[in-house]
Amino acid sequence: AIKFLVREGAKKFGIPVIMETSDRGMLDVERYDIDKDYPMFHGRINSKIDYSEISSLKTSEEKLPYVAQILDIENLSPAFKASGIEVGKTISTWPQLGADVNLGGALCGYASRKILLNHNISSGRRYVDLDLLIMSESEKSVAGEENASRR
Repeated sequence: AIKFLVREGAKKFGIPVIMETSDRGMLDVERYDIDKDYPMFHGRINSKIDYSEISSLKTSEEKLPYVAQILDIENLSPAFKASGIEVGKTISTWPQLGADVNLGGALCGYASRKILLNHNISSGRRYVDLDLLIMSESEKSVAGEENASRR
């Protein structure tokens, strides 16, 4: 719910939003300072849904359809998807590894600096997927085949 509240305020006051999601280095930039009409979450969710509606949801099952839309479930890592069905059952919340959180901090810091220095940073979603950057060519081939079979 807080992600909606932040965006509603950012749109009202013309403030950019930068969010990183600790899965595949997913970085979202929403430039409400440039375009107050830019759709929340890049238009991945119904624009009529707001903080008051989202904040009334209590269970993971109620929230999951919205989370799936916002995160673009097709592009999540297999590990993140597997964790999603365990939240509230065998784990209390989404797992985050320290290295992934540190990467997210670095990405947000970098994007923030570029925006503050008036560099041309547009709204959009970007990935800095360390698995794809570091894995061997044979591992990339297998991962590519798995991704193709999911679509």
